[in-house]
Amino acid sequence: MASNRRLPAREFTVVAPGKSAWITMLALTVLLPALIWIGVALSHDSAELFPAAYFILPLTFAVPLFLLACMRRRSVTLQDGMLVIRATLYTQRIPVQDLDLAAARILDLRAHREYLPMLKSNGFGLPGYWAGHFRSKRFGKQFVLLTDRSRVLLLPQLGGRQILLSLEQPDALLKALKAGQN
Repeated sequence: MASNRRLPAREFTVVAPGKSAWITMLALTVLLPALIWIGVALSHDSAELFPAAYFILPLTFAVPLFLLACMRRRSVTLQDGMLVIRATLYTQRIPVQDLDLAAARILDLRAHREYLPMLKSNGFGLPGYWAGHFRSKRFGKQFVLLTDRSRVLLLPQLGGRQILLSLEQPDALLKALKAGQN
């Protein structure tokens, strides 16, 4: 008799972004607003600056802080036959049976450059951090959550799209996916 009991979700840790991603975010959250304010102050008379400040001030702080919060949103979960990937503004729910696990493998993207995301179609990209929808030079559509190029789990989907994930233990997710498909 089959059990209708739900299995607990299993979380797989995403590799934390490196220094280059955080330095870029620091520049966006501190330096860019400062440069905007200096530019506005130098190009306007102080009487004209005050009304503009009501609009510009909140945006120069809100947008970078929003981007920083987005960058912190990253997770990979396996639950009830679904692979759930949360990356910045994007959430993908992929049924395990839609994955071509026979072709799945762990790659070093520094050696397999043909899999690198090249063209961002709807994504978030910083040096050392890519999330969202991209296209590779050779293989077409990809959904990526990449923070480290050295150990990337490549999960091809049956429809031709690829998923690229930077996980601390990519082999653990691959093993769990294969176990869940049996």
